[in-house]
Amino acid sequence: MKVQLLKPVPHLGRASEIVEVTEAYARNYLLPNKLAAIATPQVLAQAASAQARSQAEAERLKKQAQLVAERLQGMTIAVTGQANDQGRLFAAVKSAAVVEAIERQLNVTLHEAKVQPDHFKQLGVQSAKLLIPGTVPIAITVDLRHA
Repeated sequence: MKVQLLKPVPHLGRASEIVEVTEAYARNYLLPNKLAAIATPQVLAQAASAQARSQAEAERLKKQAQLVAERLQGMTIAVTGQANDQGRLFAAVKSAAVVEAIERQLNVTLHEAKVQPDHFKQLGVQSAKLLIPGTVPIAITVDLRHA
């Protein structure tokens, strides 16, 4: 029997997924506990169109990440922070600040992107990796400057 999960169920699936379960499991556990609803033809059609939209969005994000990687080739990302005379930052520059600087300099939006290492504590030019989900890590150069 096919059901659509209304809530995440351990070892079965996430919310809104269509899964195949035994009729007894559905009738005795999933349906009474409002964890799932019976998958009607309309629900199956909606799930298929939602999956198609999701795949199209994933492809779009992958293409955008490839364009970002090409534009970052040989580019240095400038980030500022407050530091003492020895060049040690008062507060570490976090991954989110570097991603924000990349977005600002390239005029793009990076969804769920992170930089490794996840924080920088020293001024100067440093190498790092930009991690965009669904793509290979992108080598970048970060220039931390005194604000």
